[in-house]
Amino acid sequence: MAATSRSSEVLIVGAGPVGLFAALRLGQAGIKTTVIEKEAEISQLPRACMYYPQVQFALQDAGIWNDIVEGGGFRTTGLDIRLPPVSDDQGGKRPGELVANFPREPNFDPKVDAYGPPVQPPSMSMLNMPQPLLGKVLLEKAIETSNVEVLFGKELVSILDGSKQDSAKVRVLVRDGITVADEEYQSSFLVGADGGRSKTRSLLDIPFPGHTWPEKLIATRMLC
Repeated sequence: MAATSRSSEVLIVGAGPVGLFAALRLGQAGIKTTVIEKEAEISQLPRACMYYPQVQFALQDAGIWNDIVEGGGFRTTGLDIRLPPVSDDQGGKRPGELVANFPREPNFDPKVDAYGPPVQPPSMSMLNMPQPLLGKVLLEKAIETSNVEVLFGKELVSILDGSKQDSAKVRVLVRDGITVADEEYQSSFLVGADGGRSKTRSLLDIPFPGHTWPEKLIATRMLC
């Protein structure tokens, strides 16, 4: 029988950038929030590394743009996404077919604008920052609100029926990665931010419609 060990207004499953940003904004609003993450730390895998203007404006609105820059973020503009190089019929190669294009921002000066905040209208820059570094900043700023706790090594196991005392409460079982013991958590809201293979979504039988692109992308680290 799992004992109720924690209670908060909001429980977020997943300490990726989405879960941590949601926790940050909730914490800034004075809402007590708990984040659980099954891994032992923020993922260090090379995943997202560039973020569109809408994301940049959200980070700016949260008041953490300077922290993003200090954490290693910078802006660039102009981006072509192409298929692999093809023969130029002269023994060499030429760029592959253009798949997508992100246009250059007018009057963008790399020496001035790379570390400055995005401006409207229109910002057409990309924020460059490895996802692990972004996660580190979001984690630190969320905890600084004093309204957010982030618990690593905690995996969502099941979603239970509502609280016997309060039917508006969400009850879940969470498994500790070290003791393998199950704990019961209660909250007013449950947020599933645990990615494409979301356990939260699976437990709630929520479909994830979409399709898979035939092209393959390889995420890797490069030392220049």
